[in-house]
Amino acid sequence: MIKRLLFLFVGSVAMRAMGQNVGRVSRVNPQTVIEGTLEEMPNDTSIRVLDMLSQSWDTTTIVNHQFKFELPMTYGGAIYLLQVGSIKKGENPIEKGTAMAMYLDSGHVKITGNNFLDAKITGSSFVKDWQEVYKMTHSNPDDEYEQLRKKYSEAVAIGDEDAKEVYLKRANEILAVKQKEFRGWIKQHPDSRVAGYLITCFLNQNLKEEDSLFNTLTPSARQSLLYRNYVEPNKWGVIPKFTYDTSGVHNIPGRPKVGSMAKNIQGNDVNGNKIALNDFKGKYVLIDFWASWCAPCRAAMPALKESYNKVKDHKNFVLLGVSLDTKKEGWVKAINKDGIPWLNISNLKGWGEPASMVFGITAIPANVLIGPDGSIVAYDLFGEALDKKLNEVLK
Repeated sequence: MIKRLLFLFVGSVAMRAMGQNVGRVSRVNPQTVIEGTLEEMPNDTSIRVLDMLSQSWDTTTIVNHQFKFELPMTYGGAIYLLQVGSIKKGENPIEKGTAMAMYLDSGHVKITGNNFLDAKITGSSFVKDWQEVYKMTHSNPDDEYEQLRKKYSEAVAIGDEDAKEVYLKRANEILAVKQKEFRGWIKQHPDSRVAGYLITCFLNQNLKEEDSLFNTLTPSARQSLLYRNYVEPNKWGVIPKFTYDTSGVHNIPGRPKVGSMAKNIQGNDVNGNKIALNDFKGKYVLIDFWASWCAPCRAAMPALKESYNKVKDHKNFVLLGVSLDTKKEGWVKAINKDGIPWLNISNLKGWGEPASMVFGITAIPANVLIGPDGSIVAYDLFGEALDKKLNEVLK
């Protein structure tokens, strides 16, 4: 979920995080207990808790406006989504108060209120850290950044490139101020696992800075699943499903597993030529998902170009960009402005891009490395991690 943030132009709600529990935790069967009372939520309605990283969930039923979950925390804390009922198309359940994102770790959480919007949340120490960070990283609908986001979306819809640039520039200025605030919180909370959420989700443009900030955290603060996924993405990218109650476990359709065979994808390049993944059989292909309207994608482009330049002459390597744009003009302009030298394709269907659906891409920037035999080697390799993997496979 996970890797969709309010401070980026790629979504409206951040639903990935980390947290902390300072007390003693059993190494044998660590778990978190969630007890809730939501007076406005109808009885006999299902409520589920979804692990945004492993994409597994458990479900129970609201009785007397109350619910309870007991979840295993075998692999460390992560971000979860609590959701009442189903989500209708075009509906934001968090804004409606029928869903809530929060970090969960070993311990206890108590939720009381009419709905999730006005709920009072108490419990183990990670709850307080999460509330502070959630407030810091989520925009008020009326604040300047949120207004810019809306104006930017309107500019994208009508193809106003000049307006897009103005809104993007101002949004990046605001983001820089927020990132300074995030760094300050991290330095003040070296024992908190929530700090890792800020590092990996809001300061993930610079790998050296990430490493530097992670080095300031205590060993206890690094015992979260999101941190483990950061340092060992191929190991923790697919997390074992809950095993305590298999009857309540469901798989949400997502990305194919590492090691499985990649399905063919295709699209047109800027000149209208049809290009397919199968055209590059026998080579390593790094598929980079991006869009001209995606601020973090554009910000990450210089680092990707650095990585590309190191291996561009290798006969067994291809970098294939896949754009989630809807308008060719914006797509082509971004390629030219950013000086993107590798192949780029798109079907100009936005989030309906067939290639993104094949690989379960729900946030950008994102990438997937395909091996010469057509198997999936890894997901979401950036910066030094990408360089290391390419050096390893292109010996």
